[in-house]
Amino acid sequence: KSDQIRIEQVRDLQRFLAVGTHRGGLRVIVLHPADAMNVSTQNAVLKSLEEPPPDTLFLLVTSFPHRLRPTIRSRCQGIAVPIPDHDQAARWLEDQRIENPESLLALAGGAPLSAMRLSETEPVRRRLIAQLREPRFDPVAVTEHCLGAEPGEVVAWLQRWVYDLLSLRLTGRLRYHLADEQGVRATAARCDPVRAVALLHRLAKARSLAQHPLNPRLFFEDLLIQYQGLIVGGNR
Repeated sequence: KSDQIRIEQVRDLQRFLAVGTHRGGLRVIVLHPADAMNVSTQNAVLKSLEEPPPDTLFLLVTSFPHRLRPTIRSRCQGIAVPIPDHDQAARWLEDQRIENPESLLALAGGAPLSAMRLSETEPVRRRLIAQLREPRFDPVAVTEHCLGAEPGEVVAWLQRWVYDLLSLRLTGRLRYHLADEQGVRATAARCDPVRAVALLHRLAKARSLAQHPLNPRLFFEDLLIQYQGLIVGGNR
């Protein structure tokens, strides 16, 4: 398993494209998520997009089209796929036997497939959030808990949590943690909004670094110490 679509995979794809289609039908190539291609991989795909073999369609699926190079985007037809109706998404999650679909949908910003993925790590996330409510939590101990999840996932959890702390202080509304309003409210009361904004900027940078090789232990400890500074020394 890799976080990137590697250039070796594109070379295998090119060998596949050299073979004729089955019974002369259409051939569909799906790149998902397309933003997982690095620059070298995108350059390798570019030629196939410019001169696709006969009866071949490319589908590049991404939630972050801006991460694709302009030369890639200019050779594609953009089709926006909106988030489905909330009730429809909730019913679909219930059909998949997902527990707490409403809560997960809120955490996923209304996206049902993201909510399904979140359900796989929900016990880890819940325990982390419970620890983040305690001002005197031990960053080293919480880091041990975080090591059971992908760095990018943990940073996304922290981003949503801090966003709701800030949103509750400034607007009185929650976006993600609708099922935990009491816990968010108690924690938000200790936060300085200015520090919360600064931490959100720091987490955004950390999100981009999470895909690179790093020491997860030091990475998590640094973020958790900064978060603890928000809720311990926050509201003055």
